[in-house]
Order: sequence, then structure tokens, then C-alpha cells
Amino acid sequence: MRVLVTGSQGFAGRHLVDWAKRQGAHVVGCIRPGRPAPTDSDVEWVEWDVQNGAAFADLLRSRRPDRIFHLAAIASVAAAERDRTQTLAVNTGGVLAIVEALSDQDSSARLVLASSCEVYGPGQPGRRLNELSPQRPVTFYGVSKWMAEETVRLFARRSVDGVILRPFNHIGPGQAPAFVSSSFARQIVAMERGIQPLELKTGNLEVIRDFSDVRDVVRAYWLAADSAETGQTYNVASGSPTSIQGMLELLLEQTEVEVAVVRDPALQRKNDNPYLVGDASRLGQEVGWRPEIALRQTVRDLLDEWRERSDEDLVSQPDSLSKVRPSS
Repeated sequence: MRVLVTGSQGFAGRHLVDWAKRQGAHVVGCIRPGRPAPTDSDVEWVEWDVQNGAAFADLLRSRRPDRIFHLAAIASVAAAERDRTQTLAVNTGGVLAIVEALSDQDSSARLVLASSCEVYGPGQPGRRLNELSPQRPVTFYGVSKWMAEETVRLFARRSVDGVILRPFNHIGPGQAPAFVSSSFARQIVAMERGIQPLELKTGNLEVIRDFSDVRDVVRAYWLAADSAETGQTYNVASGSPTSIQGMLELLLEQTEVEVAVVRDPALQRKNDNPYLVGDASRLGQEVGWRPEIALRQTVRDLLDEWRERSDEDLVSQPDSLSKVRPSS
């Protein structure tokens, strides 16, 4: 089996590449032009500018993948707001480039689009969002993902074998500190080593999210490529509400340092959904996916991964400190 992964060097992309290799697939990993290829010789690394449709068509002809996992995107809500034009060009235009190439070449490759729970907009406390819930995104990132979904659905009604996965917040080893859980973990490890004062700065800790382990999420992508219905949309979620306060407490349970939590109003994010929890029943019923990794194990693995990094990594990594973002 030949598998092509865009965003192969992103957070979820790296885990997906590892998973695909373990399944015995020949993996083609797309990287940005000009970036050095990773040292993993088990992967065929190719350059692709996500906005270049002609280049993707060439890739499709030359590599002839059986499955395409499209993970490349501007994943930061804040970055999407800063440059809306670029966000549309990447998050929506990149999808258009892929489906046009698939359609023009009458390819039988299955496309799995990684979308986002941000397409829903605000959730209602106590209610899990399912695939039939209204889509009312309140961030431009969410709008760009909604448009990407509609593009796949349109081409799926024509000739493209595409499915859409909507992951809720996913965390785990290797996540950038621009995302809340990894930011907390980085700070805790920096405190353990004495290179940061024993103060952890945070914004709103009352926000409720649905956290899954990234390794469970990429397994959902893989299973969906096997058996999901063409043109359909599937949530990837644990179904369990966890406050940012609760997430922080799980992390603090894993350290012996005494940490003072300091609220910083400057870290509050505008348009933050107060409650965002998903229902992944459809994915379980139709594809057979269930989350397997407990949240406590995920945060332990996240902390341990930061503990393996150098002091330089701990002090040089920019982060959001506590702003809640959907994924990476």
C-alpha cells in the first residue's frame, strides 16, 4: 500500500507517518519546499507547496498513492486571524488542489481530510456535538476548515473518494508549546530544572474541552481510510469534558515541584468557546474506533517527552502559555 501524508512534519503528521510505517505501508511524506528532508530513510520525502495544484497533480501521477491523508494546514487560530488570505489559500486552497487533481486524473485514491471541531462554534454545556449539530464557526480558522469540508463534499458527490474527520482537541508527545497542554508541560519541566521561576502563567482555566491522545486520533484516520463511507463526516472525540484546570491538575500530579498558578488577563483569547465536547458514536459504529489511551497516560507521556529535551529547547520554544487551540 502506498500512502501519501501532507503535513507529515506536523504534530499529528509525524505520528501518522510512524503509524503507517508500522502497518507496512510505503509512506510518501510531503514537506515544505526548501526544508531539509528528515533523516528517516524509511519514508520517501517529497517537497510540495500546498498552494501548488499542478505540483500535486504531478505527485499523484508519479507516486500513485492508494491513500492520501491531508493534514497540512495553518493550525493556529491566532495565526489564521492575523492572515486570513493566507489561511484560505492554505486551508481551503490546498484541499481544492488535491480534489481537482484526483478528479482530473480519475484517481481511485482515498482522501482523508483532517478538519477540526472549530467548524461547530460554541457548544452547549452538558451536550456533546455530533455530526448533525449546526456548524457556526466563530473563528476564521473554523471558517477555513468548514470551507475545506464543503470542497471535499462537493467533489465526493462527483467522483472523488473523500471522507472528512473532525478531531476535537488532541494532545500528546511532540506537540508544540503553542498549544495549552504542551505549554504547561514545557513550563513544568523548566521549573523542575530550575531554569524558570515556580510560576505557571495561565489564562482562562474554566474552558471545557474534549481531549484525545494524538496516537488515538491518527489511528482513527487510518481506520476511516479503511471503511468510512465516501462523502461522510466523522467526529474524533473522547466524549469526556475536561476543564483546562483539570488538565493542569493532571500535569501537576506528575511533578514534585511546588508550582504557583498565576492568572494573566493578557492570555485570555477572544471568541474562546467555553464548552466544546464531541460525540464520536458514528465513528465507533461505522468504523470501529474507540479511544484507547487514558488522558492521565497521555499527559505523563507528554511530560516525559519534554523531560528528554535539552535546556535550550525549554527556554527557546515560543508558546501561548495557556491559550486553548484546537490541535496541531
